[in-house]
Formats: sequence, C-alpha cells, structure tokens
Amino acid sequence: MFNYNDQLVLSISTRVVALFWSIVLVIRIRSWKIGLLSVMILLMSFQQSMRLFAIKSEVPGFIVSILVLLVVIFVGKLILNQKSDQVKLKAINESLEQKVLIRTSELEKTNSELSDSIAQIKKLSGMIPICSYCKQIRNDKESWQQLETYISENSEAVFSHGICPECFKREMDNLKSNSTPIRMLAGSDLNSIKS
Repeated sequence: MFNYNDQLVLSISTRVVALFWSIVLVIRIRSWKIGLLSVMILLMSFQQSMRLFAIKSEVPGFIVSILVLLVVIFVGKLILNQKSDQVKLKAINESLEQKVLIRTSELEKTNSELSDSIAQIKKLSGMIPICSYCKQIRNDKESWQQLETYISENSEAVFSHGICPECFKREMDNLKSNSTPIRMLAGSDLNSIKS
C-alpha cells in the first residue's frame, strides 16, 4: 500500500486543494469565517509539510487547535442563536395567525353586511307590478299595498307629503268652482291649504 510519506503527501495535497478552494470562496463570499477556515487549512498543511521534512514543531498544531476552539465556540453561538430565532419566529407566526383569524372574522362580517345590503337593493330592482289607476303595488305575498308603504318596507326611504304645482292649481280651480268636492290627499285636508 502507501507508506507514511506517500500518505502524508496525499494528505498535504488534499489540504492544498481545500486551501485553494477556500481562497476562492473568500474572494467570492468575502466572509471572515471562510478566511478563518482558510488559515486553519493553511496551518494544518504547513504542519504536515514540516513532518514530511522531519521538522518537529507543535506551534502550527497549537494555532490550529486554538482556531478550531474558536470555530467550535462560533458554531455553538450560531446554533444557540438559531434556536432563539426559531422560538421568536414561532411566536411571530402565532401572532400573525391570530391577526389573520381576527381579520378573516372581520371580513366575513363585512361580506355578510354587504350581502344583506345587496339583497336589500335587489328588492327594489326588477319589475314591480303597479296598478295603473290607483298606483298600488303588488308585493311578494300577492297582496296590494300603497306605493309609500311598499317602498318604506323595502328600502330605507321615508316619505313626506306635499302637493305639486299642477295638483295645487287643479284643486284650487275645483275649490273656486265648487262643483267638485275637495279630495283628501294622504290624510291631509286641502281646506287648510286654502289660505
């Protein structure tokens, strides 16, 4: 198989390739974390190269150990921060779900009100059967109602009674001629209008 020096050369070669790749990542990503990884790989390669030439020194190994400790601390903090962020994210999601439920309830209520309003509007649309003589309207129950009553029941309109100029003139002419009795309009007496 491989002797110790061949294994050492293979290991050093692998670390040199990893070092070049980490340098490419440092250039692309521009992160100090990748830079720290590159320094660790460089020191490990340097330490193994020293073994290849039979130089014994533990300084590169000690520096690598310190760097590994720093990486472990850093990764530990990342994991703890990630767990803390997950708890915060869960709380935010629950809060948002509550807001969505409240908003959905509000929208359903508004939609119901709008549907009721549309139904109310539809009551006064379409064909309304009206008597051409007395102007009464046939309702959904097939009974006849005064125009004012029908509209008041099927809308929010309110009536106030008055007299138009043409009817006023006609009724005044009738009064003067005294040939036709005074008509009652919507419960009010035209005699009170006379003056």
